[in-house]
Amino acid sequence: MRYKQTFGFVLVFWGVFLLGAIFARPYVNRIFFDPSTRASTITADQTRIERAKTADDLPEIKIASKEFGVLIPKINVNAPIKANVDGQTPKRYFKELKTAVGHLKGSALPDDSGNMVLFGHSSDIPGATSQYPEVFLFLDKLDKGDLITIFYQNNVYNYAVTTRKTVAADDLSVIADDSQNQLTLITCWPPGTNVYRMVVKAQKK
Repeated sequence: MRYKQTFGFVLVFWGVFLLGAIFARPYVNRIFFDPSTRASTITADQTRIERAKTADDLPEIKIASKEFGVLIPKINVNAPIKANVDGQTPKRYFKELKTAVGHLKGSALPDDSGNMVLFGHSSDIPGATSQYPEVFLFLDKLDKGDLITIFYQNNVYNYAVTTRKTVAADDLSVIADDSQNQLTLITCWPPGTNVYRMVVKAQKK
């Protein structure tokens, strides 16, 4: 009887420990990998990025995707973008977000006039294997004027951050097509939860 109780306690302990490790990971990463305290892995000068017309003009950067990708030097984001991801179908978009940032289906593209909406994870999904599990973990570090670069069909589109805010998870006003040449980045917030959304808005330069 005592053996069964001990065994049960050990199982519960390790279960709680593993769950804690999973949900604590984004917060640990925010401490040890804070981009504000580390040198950027994107070494190209910001002026060069802003002057570039095509992705080929930036050979010093190993761009994740010249066809459709996002680069945010301040928070070390360099990821491909999957176009036209259905934000209403979790099973589908969870699959797409394993390998890329999602471009919300129906929102503008870089060469369109309108609001382009991109979304990605701020923390791991338990049990899921992903190349970009925390791609937007540091979205809250972006400030007004920070550079966001979108690569699309080898062309370069630069945006400057205008606002950053936290909204309710069901607040759809942030994806409304109410502005020309706007970029909206969205992630679940706080990391490891889906209670709110961190939203960053940027305007095309």
